[in-house]
Amino acid sequence: MEKLKNCILSQVIVDKNSMDNILGVFEPLQITKGEFFIKSGKICRQMAFIESGYMRMYDIVDGKEITLWIGSEGKFITSLSSFVFETSNNWNIQAITDCKVYIINRENHFKLNKTEPKWLEFDNILLATLLLY
Repeated sequence: MEKLKNCILSQVIVDKNSMDNILGVFEPLQITKGEFFIKSGKICRQMAFIESGYMRMYDIVDGKEITLWIGSEGKFITSLSSFVFETSNNWNIQAITDCKVYIINRENHFKLNKTEPKWLEFDNILLATLLLY
């Protein structure tokens, strides 16, 4: 969880108590190569921080897999519009190697936005960064 902590601290200054509250809602998960984090058509209710490994976000167009993005160590991955607005997801997110991730569910994410100002600040930076890609 040190990489997640360092990722947050690289963007915002967070005191120990707030950091403990933030990290306390993340849960570790192993995702094996080929396993899906989410499939197209489902509602995405989780966001993952990739501790190790690679995940890809892709769609199938005319029978061909089109990769939109590859997430790697130290990055967050989710279907953003589905996660935020609870709409149907348009992408498949699949592990292309064995991955260790830390998961935050939607409910805890938005709860942190209300209770931990530094998480909200980090979340805004994360959102702005995601819009660059």
